[in-house]
Parts: sequence; structure tokens; C-alpha cells
Amino acid sequence: MVQRQDIVTNLSAKSNQNAKIIYPFKFNNLIWKFNLNNAQEFINEELKNNNLNSKLHFGLNNLLEYLNIYFGLMKQNNLNNSIVKIYSSVTIQNRLKIHTTNSYYGKACYSNVAVAMNLEELFKYLLDHGICYEQVCLLAKIELEAKNLI
Repeated sequence: MVQRQDIVTNLSAKSNQNAKIIYPFKFNNLIWKFNLNNAQEFINEELKNNNLNSKLHFGLNNLLEYLNIYFGLMKQNNLNNSIVKIYSSVTIQNRLKIHTTNSYYGKACYSNVAVAMNLEELFKYLLDHGICYEQVCLLAKIELEAKNLI
């Protein structure tokens, strides 16, 4: 009898061998630009004043929470005067485009992406051979004060 942990370990080993990190090549179609110092005010105004669809609303509404988690993991403390830029698409390293827009040739277009999961996260999601598929709600580029880009 195969134990669940053995299955997870085998799936994880296989998926990590095939996992590739895809880097952004070029961000396209700037939607918003704001300073991280007043991000909450900006986001509240946009959520209140614009007729955003549910995906973009979700992305904006959760942006600061996810940035806090990310910067905490990266041990990045000095975020003063950092600039947040939100785009509607990005061309990635292999020349494919990822879209997050309400109007791509007149229709909403939110790209699906595959995410290789680490061992701790495997039990939280439905997976296909260690790969989780999600839909992109927001594309953000952060320019740190020291001119380091992430």
C-alpha cells in the first residue's frame, strides 16, 4: 500500500525537475501607477470610483496583503517611496503574453498560468502531477527605492 506522503514526494520530485522559472520580458499597457506609501488610499479610491470586474477587484483588494507576505519572505524592509505599477499584460521570456484586462479585442482576457507547488503546499490545492493552474488577476511591477526591480 502506497502512503500519501510517498505519492507527494514522488510528484514533487517529478514536478520540480520539469519546473522552469519564467521571467518577465516586457510589461505592456500601464493601467495605474502609485507610491507604496499611499497605496491603501489609492486602492480604496479605485475600488470605490471605478466599475471593476470581479477579477480586477479581487486583485486590487488583496494586493497589499500579498505584497506584505512577499516582502516578509524576502526580508525586504525599506519600502519607502517604492512605486507600484499595474499593467494589463506582460510578455514573458518565451515571447508568450499574459493578459489581465477587461478589453482584449473587446472581450475580457485573464490568462491561466501553471504554478509548480512546493511540498508544504501540495495538500492545500487540487493538482495535476504537482502543478496547480490559476488565473492571473493582476500584474504588478514594484520599483524599490534603491532601483532594484522585482
